[in-house]
Amino acid sequence: MKNRRELFVEWDFPHIQHHGVTLVARNDWDACVKKILTEGCQFYGYDAFRLFEDGSIQPSMEWSGSWPESKVPTFDGIFDQLAGITPDITHIEFEFSKTV
Repeated sequence: MKNRRELFVEWDFPHIQHHGVTLVARNDWDACVKKILTEGCQFYGYDAFRLFEDGSIQPSMEWSGSWPESKVPTFDGIFDQLAGITPDITHIEFEFSKTV
């Protein structure tokens, strides 16, 4: 099974790898969710981060989402959650897997 970084490379999707975390920039969040769900991946949730100019990152525990396999929100539900994240959050690590 490929890891998230390998899938992003295969999909030619913009991302950065930073200290073992695969991050997607804010302006690509919606497209990333669409790609994950249309590729038939199991979507587990996301973790929010601030990426600073010096290259350091800081996780934000107040902005994360996770769902049981049977309760993944709709596209619109996920987009609504992401839209509510404060502007200081610059990147997200989406948690998903593709088994096929």
